[in-house]
Amino acid sequence: MKINKSILIAASALIAFAVSCEKPEKNPPPYDVGIDGVPAGGFLRTLEVTTSEIDFGDIAGSSFGVNLEYNDAENGNSLQDVKVYLTIIDNSPDNGFDSAKAEALYETIAASELQAGNRPVLNYADNTGDAIAFSGLTTDDIGPSDVFQYRFEVNLTSGLSFSAANTNSNIISGPSYQSPFIYNATVVCLPKPPTAGDWTINMRDTYGDGWQTTGPSGGEGMTVTLDGTTVIEFGLCSPYGAAAGSFLGSTDCVPNTGSAGSATVTIPAGTQTAEWFFPGDNWGEIEFDIVTPNGNIVASATAGTEAGPVTIDFCKD
Repeated sequence: MKINKSILIAASALIAFAVSCEKPEKNPPPYDVGIDGVPAGGFLRTLEVTTSEIDFGDIAGSSFGVNLEYNDAENGNSLQDVKVYLTIIDNSPDNGFDSAKAEALYETIAASELQAGNRPVLNYADNTGDAIAFSGLTTDDIGPSDVFQYRFEVNLTSGLSFSAANTNSNIISGPSYQSPFIYNATVVCLPKPPTAGDWTINMRDTYGDGWQTTGPSGGEGMTVTLDGTTVIEFGLCSPYGAAAGSFLGSTDCVPNTGSAGSATVTIPAGTQTAEWFFPGDNWGEIEFDIVTPNGNIVASATAGTEAGPVTIDFCKD
């Protein structure tokens, strides 16, 4: 039977056809025939990635989640099942393993388990503690920046299968389809209340004459603002003009001893936020480290660092 190509091309605007590496023995029924005789496939359109960050502070209790809408040329009726493959990629070699765990079939979800509707929807959620156990690892093996990679595969009743390796690039990333089949959940250190106690700021000046921050002879000091209200300032004394650390009329600054000095900031228990700010480095000479009460360096600056908020490494706090 001869099929008009123009009709097929028009139909492709309504339904995406995945490209299969497998050539059928004969053409399927006309409704299922794709462009140039390639059989129509199925894909999973991304509706929403609900969670893609794994909290390093609660690895076993975190999760990955994505909502996917199944599409094919038969209103979802050609789906047999969805397979989910898992691999864990190690980007923190100081932890227990230093390479990706080989991809393995994690679970198979029958078509009947998808949410019914105009098009079937897979509301997928996975506990990362279960994923770690499945991979033969422990939470001690997982570190910041590690990646839990989930690869989805749709299997049709025709025997064809579609995933990232054999699907049209327009289906994978096109704005109308958004069906990458592969999703990553990354281990991150989420912001949290700062550790209560004495924080130490070790300050240095590479030239040896104290800090000149916002001016050539001194300037404002660094600040930390607690819960958006309490402002604490500190800086390394300079023999010139207004020393860094003279915020709000105070004359306090840390003595410059051997091109260095240390300030202490006490963060009370119950404090929810601590926002650190560096005013600048007029001569490109200022260095500092911020050390938690636990003795961990959570932020550092080298000479020439630009003014702005100081990023705290919550993984180390």
